[in-house]
Amino acid sequence: MCVPLVGKLPNVGTVVNSKMRNLLKMSDQLAEFAQRLTAVINERGGMSAVAAGAEVPLSTLGRYVRADSEPSAFRLAAIARFCGVTVEQ
Repeated sequence: MCVPLVGKLPNVGTVVNSKMRNLLKMSDQLAEFAQRLTAVINERGGMSAVAAGAEVPLSTLGRYVRADSEPSAFRLAAIARFCGVTVEQ
């Protein structure tokens, strides 16, 4: 008698739905971050001022504000330091 190496496999739809929920949750978190970042940037003189002061390319800062990408820990720390805010996890 053959013994299966893998138990019952999950329904493909269940796996896909779970991954979609995780992606949407991450997307919501990134959008929330982008909103907070935009508020801080506006308080600190705008995109050009923050990009120059934090030594982050303006185009990169723009991607963070549009929630197209998230900053590395290094870049996040540089932006926070220049803006006089803390980085909370």
